[in-house]
Amino acid sequence: MHYPESTEVNIKTYHQVVELSGEKEKGIITRKWTVKNLRAVNNERFAPSLDTQNPKVYAVPRTFIYENTKGELTNAEHICKWQQELNIGRDELSPATKNTISELIKDATTDKEKVKILYDYLGSITRYESIQLGIGGFQPIPAAKVCRTGFGDCKGLSNLLKAMLNQVNIPANYAIIRMNEQEKDLADDFTAFIRTNHVILQVPLPGDTLWLECTNTKIPFGFIHNQIAGHNVLVTTKNGGYMTRLPDYPDSLNIENNQMHIKLNADGSAKVQVEKNWNVKIYDNVYHLITAKTNEVNDYLRKEISLPHATVSQVKLEDNKSVLPSLKATYEWTTPLFGSKTTNRLLIPVNAMRYTINRLKKGQRENNIQITTGWKDTDQIYIEIPEGYKIESLPSHINHTCAFGNFEFLVLNIGNQILINQSVVIKSGHYDASLYPDFVDFIEKITEMYQNRIILRKSTAS
Repeated sequence: MHYPESTEVNIKTYHQVVELSGEKEKGIITRKWTVKNLRAVNNERFAPSLDTQNPKVYAVPRTFIYENTKGELTNAEHICKWQQELNIGRDELSPATKNTISELIKDATTDKEKVKILYDYLGSITRYESIQLGIGGFQPIPAAKVCRTGFGDCKGLSNLLKAMLNQVNIPANYAIIRMNEQEKDLADDFTAFIRTNHVILQVPLPGDTLWLECTNTKIPFGFIHNQIAGHNVLVTTKNGGYMTRLPDYPDSLNIENNQMHIKLNADGSAKVQVEKNWNVKIYDNVYHLITAKTNEVNDYLRKEISLPHATVSQVKLEDNKSVLPSLKATYEWTTPLFGSKTTNRLLIPVNAMRYTINRLKKGQRENNIQITTGWKDTDQIYIEIPEGYKIESLPSHINHTCAFGNFEFLVLNIGNQILINQSVVIKSGHYDASLYPDFVDFIEKITEMYQNRIILRKSTAS
């Protein structure tokens, strides 16, 4: 790297980068770095992000002038100060827009209600378009122009909502963040400027700070989606800014629950009534189903069934757009053969709606283990024993706990029904590679639990 002797440069290196002897000649400084014996990184499941392993050299001038703006990139405060200066004068709204805002919120009784109204209004009049030419990669389009054209990027849309809230005397702060589920951390130095790639809006209401994703108002109001939850964020203020961390959700809230009532017939066919619930971070993975076509929803649900020749029908979706959102699906599926059949026996799966977790490769592990999001799967299954059959064999009760989580399996015979309860908890966290054999064992035990079978035998000869 070459730069004038008069220029101060911030430099930070990562992961095996070694600086060599530098040079200075005729007022120009030359600095060099090298990496030796760099091994290829194995593509291992549940491995940390490559960003945490790749050699890097970050370098920026301590102060700079860029398209008639002057800034300093020393820490979060300086970064936010420059951003705030870029935003000055870009929050003006047209008289017509101001009148519309006044009309929209005239009956609202709380600031939070006003924010929700304007957040929904933003989504109704705009769409997302990425705009990153020149300083446009950092400076938002003026609010009035976004409002007039009906499109903007994360910067322009966040700035527009900020301007609308300012119109009703609700303070809001432009907030810069890195949007990547695996990369939550930023250092409070110049590298935060390089690594951030997204803008959201902070609304610090008394006792209830909101973090709003302005590029997608279909996300429930007040919910912090998976790509930013728990991330460091740079919050701009009138006097500069600061770094903080967004709230995250405990693993215990990320639940997927199935309740199944299975009418099993003597010929092996079955009709299954299902109520399925996805909660919080699991919701974030599936809320696209709300606007999907009927055949797309049916196909999605069909792929969750481990039996061939199953047909899904009568799907109803119920969207709970609360701060802790959930999506409920009720539907029916049928199959001509629920498991397998012999002359006198039916061999049926304990849970046809849980595929086995893909087995992990055994052997030596190079990377540490990273489980970014923890979750809990729970299932309650009722199977009606067909007339003329009785239970020959039920799987044993299982209860297993380890560092990575726990699972439990219980099956009971109650009258002419079989009741099955299953739960699997996977804990988020970073684990040393030395624990990999335990992780493999844990996943294999879960797989074995899901592969269990119940055997029913004809009670009388046919």
